[in-house]
Amino acid sequence: TAPAKAGLSLALDQTPERIEVRADSRFASNAAVRGAAVYLALYENRLGSKVTAGENAARTLRHDYVVRHLVGPLDPLRAHHCFVVESGWKLADLGVAAFVLDVRGETLQALARPACP
Repeated sequence: TAPAKAGLSLALDQTPERIEVRADSRFASNAAVRGAAVYLALYENRLGSKVTAGENAARTLRHDYVVRHLVGPLDPLRAHHCFVVESGWKLADLGVAAFVLDVRGETLQALARPACP
């Protein structure tokens, strides 16, 4: 019910080889920005793994939001990172999540955007 202690915007610029990310944060107070950090996660959806043994043998399990790369801590006011897209990753299923943590590890704000195919 309380307003977020941080606002977050996320911009992506993508080519088939890379996803460049810019995350900008705005804080409710100067105290909130002290010790804060931004983290960026490159994720992929629609992955599957074939199970060969156990109770799920012969089944294919589906996975979403599998983190391929996690970077941080980054500057909480203006974070920038360029993810390299590895071969075999499905461009249409990639996305980026950003989150701002305070000095104690409390989440101040989080945001995710799908990448463009």
